Amino acid sequence: MIALLLYRTVTDHLVPWAMALATRMLARSLNMPEPLVHSTGDYVVAQVTAFEHSVGRSLCPFRIARLLRVWWRGWTEFIPEPTPTMETTMIDASTFLRRALLADAIFSGIAALGFTFGAGAFASLFNLPEALLRETGLFLIAYTALVGWLASRASVAKPLVLLVVVGNAAWTVGSIALLLSGAVSPNLAGELMVVAQAIATGVFAELQYVGLRRSGSVLAA
Repeated sequence: MIALLLYRTVTDHLVPWAMALATRMLARSLNMPEPLVHSTGDYVVAQVTAFEHSVGRSLCPFRIARLLRVWWRGWTEFIPEPTPTMETTMIDASTFLRRALLADAIFSGIAALGFTFGAGAFASLFNLPEALLRETGLFLIAYTALVGWLASRASVAKPLVLLVVVGNAAWTVGSIALLLSGAVSPNLAGELMVVAQAIATGVFAELQYVGLRRSGSVLAA
C-alpha cells in the first residue's frame, strides 16, 4: 500500500514537475519560448515512438521470414536453367592433338628449366634482363604442367585446348612485339633466340589447332 502511494506521488507530482523544470531550463538555455520547446518535445517523442513501432514491425520474426522467403523465390527464378551451351564440352582428343600438346610440353619444359635455373647465364649470353628470363621460366613451369596434363588425357576440355592455342599465338605476337618495342636490347644471339622460340610457339599453335579440328565428337561433360 505504501509503495503504491509513493508510486502515485512520484508519477502525479514529481515527474510533471521535473519535466516542466527541464523544459524551462532548456528554453532559457536556447533562448526560445517555453511553449515552443514543449511542443517540439512532444513532436520528437511522437516521432521516436512511431520509429520504435516501425522497427518493431520490421524486426518481427514472422515478417523477416516472409521477406526471406520472397527474396529466395525471386533469386531462384533469376538463376537460369543450365543449358548444353553453358556446360563444359569435352572432346575425344585425336592422336595428332595429343602429340602436338606433348611436343609443346617438352619444348616448354626444357625452356622452363633453363630460364628458371640458368637465368644469370642466359642473361649474359643473350643480353636480356635476368628477371625477365627467370619470370618467364616460372610461368613456363605452370604452362608445362597444364599442357602435359592435357596431352595425357584421352578426353580433354575443348575450352582449355582453345586457351592453349590462343595463348601460343599471343606468345608469338608478344615476342615479336617485344623486339620491336625497344624495351629490351638483346644482342644477335638474343634476337635469334627470341625469333626462334616465337616461330616454334606459332608452329605449336597451328599444329594444336589442326589436331583440335581432327578430334572426335563433342561430349556433354
